[in-house]
Formats: sequence, C-alpha cells, structure tokens
Amino acid sequence: MFKFIKLVQNENMKTFRRVSSIVMLAILLCALGGVGAINKHYDTKDGKQTWQQQLQAENQTLEKQLKEHPNNSMKETLAINTYRLDHNIKPQDRSTSFWGNIADDAANGMQLVMIFAIIIAGGIVSSEFGSGTIKLLLTRPVSRSTILLSKYVSTLFTILVYTFACFIFSCLVSATFFGLDGLSSPYLFYQDGAVHEGNMLLHVFGQYGFQLIPTVMFVTLAFLISTVFRNSALAIGLSIFGLMAGSLVLQFIGRFTWSKYVIFSNLDLTPYFHGGGEPFREGMTLGFSITVLAIYYMVFIAITWISFKKRDVTA
Repeated sequence: MFKFIKLVQNENMKTFRRVSSIVMLAILLCALGGVGAINKHYDTKDGKQTWQQQLQAENQTLEKQLKEHPNNSMKETLAINTYRLDHNIKPQDRSTSFWGNIADDAANGMQLVMIFAIIIAGGIVSSEFGSGTIKLLLTRPVSRSTILLSKYVSTLFTILVYTFACFIFSCLVSATFFGLDGLSSPYLFYQDGAVHEGNMLLHVFGQYGFQLIPTVMFVTLAFLISTVFRNSALAIGLSIFGLMAGSLVLQFIGRFTWSKYVIFSNLDLTPYFHGGGEPFREGMTLGFSITVLAIYYMVFIAITWISFKKRDVTA
C-alpha cells in the first residue's frame, strides 16, 4: 500500500508540475471570473418592480397559459412562485445572485473541468510511451496493474482538485459581484404535489456531483484510448468529440427503444431527482441508468487493464 501511495504522489507531482496543468487551472479561474463580471455588467433587473410584483405578474401569465395548454413544468413553477410569496422567500436570480451564479458555474465551469481532465487523462499513459520513460517506470518492484491504477487514481484526484477549485473560486466570484444576499435562502422544489424546502448548499453539491458522473466516464474513456493506442491526440480528440456530439447522437437515435442502453442516454441523472425533468425515455429509472453506466465503466476498465497487462510495453 505504501508503494502504491508513493506512486500516486509521484504521478500527482508530475501532473501539477506541468505548465499545461497550471495554464488550464488559470483558464478555468479566469473563465469563472469573466463570466461573473459579464453577468454583473449586463444585469437587467427591473428596479421599478419588487420581486413580489414580478412573481405576481409571472403567476398571472402562467395561470392563463395553464388554462390553454396544461403543462407540468408551468404548474411546478406556479406552485413554487406562490410558495415564495406566501413565505416571503426571495428568488435567487439565475446568474445574477450568489447561489444562482454558483449553480450556473456547477454546470458551465464543470464543462471546462471535464475537457481539461480529458486532456490530462489522454496523455498520462501515452506520454510515458512517447518519452520512453515507461521502461524506467516498469523497472520498479511493483506490478503493471499497480502502475496503471496509480495513474488512474492520480487522474481522478486531479478531477477533484479542479472541481474543488471551481467551487471555491465560484463562491469568491459570486460574493464579490453579487454579495451574500440570500445566503440563507432555501432551495425550493416541487414533489408529490407540494413545494418543499431543501438546503441550498447541499443542492449545489448535488449539481457538482451530477456533473462528476459524465466527467469520470469520459475521463475513463480517454484513459482507455490513451492506454490501448498510446496516442494522446487520438484519446483527447475522440473523448472530446464524444462529449460534444453526445446530445446530437441522442437526437438521431432517440426514436429507437434500444437508445436507452446507449451511454449518452444515462449520463444525466438529474431527471430522477426533484425538479430534474423527465428521463430520456419513459420507463427508465435511476437503478437502470446506474446499472448501464456501471457496465460501461467496468468494460472500459477491463479493456484498459487487459491491454496494458498483455502488451509488450517495453518494446
């Protein structure tokens, strides 16, 4: 175990000593700060109306629309708005409030984290072959499986570091541009025909958690391609292509019943929780999506391990 920990530490040092890793982290922080500044600059709140008046006007519009076109989403919004008015809970404007900006960063900032993590995963194995250092690495008194696992664990650790940096800096940016107004506001959600209050911080953590699921899957895919083909460009290119083209693929295959078994259909688990919308296909459940993802994950890991274990990597 001690040797394994030392291997992971060594991989972490190699990762964070690279200029590219520091540059990617700087890009992430600059992007979060830039978006916060832009949202603050173009904040178009109506100063002539109070938030109560705005919600009342929105409710009147929703009530008219519901009579003409009944819709569950509008019904939920109407119920939450009414709850806010009854309990004097000011809404957290999306992108222009403390919690609203943090929630946005959980989605948008994590997209950058995902891309950067793919870049790191795509090169962490193939770069050893390219530089020839894999031969030196394999002279250590540890198994190939341990070496491969240390690289994978180091990649996951990098994801956590970038995610933590994203959250902390997002909080700082939100506090700087939008203040701490509404810090104690609850998270409201509609479930079982009623509005409930939840902890806003736990909700934000949940959003980050949901984003980590596709991040880990695509990073594992990049790690697989990097190990099997020993080509960083191919690993990064195919993984980012899959990330970008996933929604487009679902549009083409969505009409087929077998589409629910495709990995892209199960990456978003938010529909299975309050306020998350509807699953990709009717009949899909949380257990089903987790099972599908687990199968894909185990296949990715198995192919990676077998390839690294069997191939003559010292040739």
